[in-house]
Amino acid sequence: MPYIFPKRQLRAPDVLDPTELNEDFIPAAEVVSGKLNAHNIEQTSALTLETDGSSTPYYTYYSANIAADPGFGGLGSHQHPKASSTDYEHIIRNDMEWDAVDSMTVSPVTGLSTLWITGRLQYIWLGWTTETSARIIIDEDGTAATTTLFGHRWSGGLVPCRVQFAVRVNGAILPHTVTGKIDPFAHSVLPVKVLNQRVASVGSDGGGGTTAVENARFPGPGMEYDNQATACGPEVASIRIGTAIQVQPGTHTVELVARRVPPVGQEVYSGTGLADTSKWEENYVAVFNRSLFVLDVPTFPPTASTLSSTNVETFDSEEVISAQSIGLDRISVVRDALNAVAPGSLARGALCRDHLPSAVVAKSSATASDSAFTVSSDYPGWSTATKTTSSSGNGWFLLRDGSANELKTAGFSLTTTSVFIILGNVNIRRLRISNTSENMDDFGALVLGYEDAGGGFHIIPVSEAYINHYAARHRLASASPEAVFNEEIDVPLFAAITSSDVSAATGGSAVSHFGIYAATMSTNGQPTMLFRRGNISVMQVMV
Repeated sequence: MPYIFPKRQLRAPDVLDPTELNEDFIPAAEVVSGKLNAHNIEQTSALTLETDGSSTPYYTYYSANIAADPGFGGLGSHQHPKASSTDYEHIIRNDMEWDAVDSMTVSPVTGLSTLWITGRLQYIWLGWTTETSARIIIDEDGTAATTTLFGHRWSGGLVPCRVQFAVRVNGAILPHTVTGKIDPFAHSVLPVKVLNQRVASVGSDGGGGTTAVENARFPGPGMEYDNQATACGPEVASIRIGTAIQVQPGTHTVELVARRVPPVGQEVYSGTGLADTSKWEENYVAVFNRSLFVLDVPTFPPTASTLSSTNVETFDSEEVISAQSIGLDRISVVRDALNAVAPGSLARGALCRDHLPSAVVAKSSATASDSAFTVSSDYPGWSTATKTTSSSGNGWFLLRDGSANELKTAGFSLTTTSVFIILGNVNIRRLRISNTSENMDDFGALVLGYEDAGGGFHIIPVSEAYINHYAARHRLASASPEAVFNEEIDVPLFAAITSSDVSAATGGSAVSHFGIYAATMSTNGQPTMLFRRGNISVMQVMV
């Protein structure tokens, strides 16, 4: 009932009919008994929200975070990543089955809601080595071959990691969140220049002559195909996936899942046994830093308030009318209830965005333009908040573009109990020591960090992201592919951190800015990372 319009105006000469008289005040009494809606409340009402965590009129959030050290080492002493003895990392099974990532499960209890799901994972293909000795491997066609390994690849060929990630809700994989193709055995055309043309006729011998080509019945460009370009290929990469999905009332299970896609001709990956129990063998993919954030946004907000009732008696026939009976006993009762609206007087959804203050306490974003800037600062070590002001110094360097525009936000206050939702993306064009090197163990690192009003520097360890020089070899390239092939990779970042955690780190000081920081590392020298563009967005929302 948005508005109440009286059917008539009581005048002095009117004959009082009890039915008509009741219709003058009973609807108002009914509205105040749990039926007040958005149209009964002025837009200019000075309403405030509790921020002590006891009330969630807008949303409820759920999060899971695991910070795992990949073991890159610290300043001047870097090493290959490896599985640790703490078991914080998750080893993906090599059996092509979707595997729930450890500790990446939340169970929201909702009404009719929309779930905003964001997941971020850092994976690393374990087994880094500088050995060049020949060993037996399983080739792409499933046959055994003795060849020379360099890290995870062999001379003359390219071996992708073939790992996929997805969001699973209530046991069902959401297809639009899968990183790659649903069909893991689909063939893909390589985006390269056509080297030859098919011919319309077969060879002179009627079949397999020197002039015959495959599919001779279909003349046209002879395209180069790649086998199983269906999943993430780099040895080291950061992945962010997300979606928004509507759910029915009840308890739900939201998970981040992963799987390895084996090569054609193999049921599982080769080399996955533990011949040496002191270390993982080379054919395992591990997930290190990872986060899952789920925001429950109710479609219709639930209500748990006690119903407020306003009881007024109706007039009966031949009942005596007096100032007390019509005014004090009835009209005044409804008036007082409307002037002191109780929680139970409001209908579900009565207070909307036109009445309530915004749930966003503050927001800020920053963008770096498309102008190259190089970084070669030395990685200080996992979870180490060492900052440098030099792009070639020791520690984390605040990213900026070629015009000196820093990738950082404005400041934030910590006076309101809230959570910071931080999203960032960085485009890395290339990562290498030189144009003639082929070192896949040249690594780059990125992290979300913040500085406080007192000048203190802090990082969010779970947000550390890593990449490597994965474009080191290409089977269609010349002897120096680095001069041609760049990574051109987008590195996604994500973190959700509460104002209380930030306050504990800063000692109560306000945040002067959030930013994206970078560093590099290698076992062969100090690589340079070419940064082209990027952005960071921070939303501070009430808890």
